[in-house]
Amino acid sequence: MATIRAFIAIEIPEKVQKELIKIGESFKPYIARASWVKLGNIHLTLKFLGDVRTEMIESISEALGEVAANFSPFTISFSEVGVFPSPRRPRVLWVGVGEGGEETRKLAGEVERAMAKLGFKREDRPFVPHLTLARIKSPSNLTEQLTSFKMPSIAPVKVEGFSLIRSQLDPKGAIYTRIKEFKLAKTQA
Repeated sequence: MATIRAFIAIEIPEKVQKELIKIGESFKPYIARASWVKLGNIHLTLKFLGDVRTEMIESISEALGEVAANFSPFTISFSEVGVFPSPRRPRVLWVGVGEGGEETRKLAGEVERAMAKLGFKREDRPFVPHLTLARIKSPSNLTEQLTSFKMPSIAPVKVEGFSLIRSQLDPKGAIYTRIKEFKLAKTQA
């Protein structure tokens, strides 16, 4: 039975990814060991599916197409840098979404519901719209850096769709391949 690792995400233009990488670089001196997300791989995950049987791709695509048809395009802006789970014991360095956060949460909620109907496990934690910059592997305390960090102005991103993406793990970092894109098709009244 063939499977692929997959997730559903809003893709981010390369120009904006370059700005987000600069933010991550400003934290590098304070983090001994981390896996940094490389250019081309920064995205806003709506739902991680994990291992998916290839014969399910069609039904997943149909369900996601229905979700996309019920949403209008919207804009997201980037509001802050944060960490999970806490500044004293960070494991993930991320950039948060300001404007468009509510629309992103609604979209993720609908994606979550559609995937649950297909048998995918629901996420236990509340959805926090963010873009991962690094997965921190060494003990670090970023309290001071996060408190003093001034968020640069980054151009907002117009969200016109989202994608089903394959993730292939590789020693040099994950390789992401878009399987299918879903356009937000609801026209605004």
